Amino acid sequence: MNALRELLGARGRIGRAPYCWTTLLWVLLVVAGIMLIVETDRYDSVAVPVVVVGVWAIATWAFVLATIRRLHDVGMSGWNSVYLAIPIADLVLVLSLLAKHGDTGDNEYGPDPSGIPKDPREDGSGTSAGGSFS
Repeated sequence: MNALRELLGARGRIGRAPYCWTTLLWVLLVVAGIMLIVETDRYDSVAVPVVVVGVWAIATWAFVLATIRRLHDVGMSGWNSVYLAIPIADLVLVLSLLAKHGDTGDNEYGPDPSGIPKDPREDGSGTSAGGSFS
């Protein structure tokens, strides 16, 4: 049950690789669904398009949740996922999330999904973990 909650939750962060796989799976399901609907349109079948739309809805929901978690990984609010509803802006958002590194260490949305601790020299104080050299 935890794995399902983890997959279908909007809290936390995911890295680029899981987001890439989620995006690829979503694209493949959309393309396969289009091909299936076009093929079954010849036979006047109603059941196949209904099933395809149901699968699309679930896949799109999972993709939006993954996008929210990826936005969290780069330190942005999940509300930026509304750009997925705008043509061209959606493509720019997805490509930028696939290219951009996530925040190192914990951020306000949770721990780093890569498990790499934040470098103490990046705390902005100008001193390292060993103290200052005076």
